[in-house]
Amino acid sequence: IHMQQGPNDVEAFKPTQKYTEYAVKVDPDQDDKATELKLTSFTRPHMRAFHYSWWSFFIAFFIWFAIAPLLPLIQKDLKLSPKDMWTTNICAVAMDILMRFILGAQCDKYGARLIMGILLCAASIPTALIGTIQDLTGLILIRLFIGIAGSTFVCCQYWSTCMFTKEIVGIANGLVGGWGNVGGGATQIVMGSALFPLFKIIYGGGGGEGGGNGRGVGR
Repeated sequence: IHMQQGPNDVEAFKPTQKYTEYAVKVDPDQDDKATELKLTSFTRPHMRAFHYSWWSFFIAFFIWFAIAPLLPLIQKDLKLSPKDMWTTNICAVAMDILMRFILGAQCDKYGARLIMGILLCAASIPTALIGTIQDLTGLILIRLFIGIAGSTFVCCQYWSTCMFTKEIVGIANGLVGGWGNVGGGATQIVMGSALFPLFKIIYGGGGGEGGGNGRGVGR
């Protein structure tokens, strides 16, 4: 679009913006990033992105730590040594580290929201397959791909950073990261104190196929 400016024009042409007004104060010199936090607001784009980022990270931690309360039972059921379990722990973190190296560039190209959604969907698949574990190899593979969930930290921080000015972005990033990490503790409570005992009651507390073992509880 070409616009002719007369000698009295004082403002240059500006492209049409998606949002003409915001629910929070913004800084036009910093790409309309928010200069304040309204934690009780869910309005687009700033505060909705804030809440979506920490909630997505919370879900990711829930996925990542879901298997943790079951590990002692799985170890006993599959007759795994402490060395075997240590190997699975390394694999769980290895995928997280690898994906974090990759995701920064992907967020730059596609945005944090899309990448976050893909990662959560991808990590949920091995989590749903925990009950199919039959041996050490299966446990390693499951934990390896569940580790994808941990890499959502990059998306969480990127998403929040895009929404807030340099004056408050540290506070925003700290909140979304901290609230997301609560998902790890919530997993221990839900899985260890609620679902795990419930599954043991449903599938039986004794030994044998489907009763009181890691595969039976995980099904």
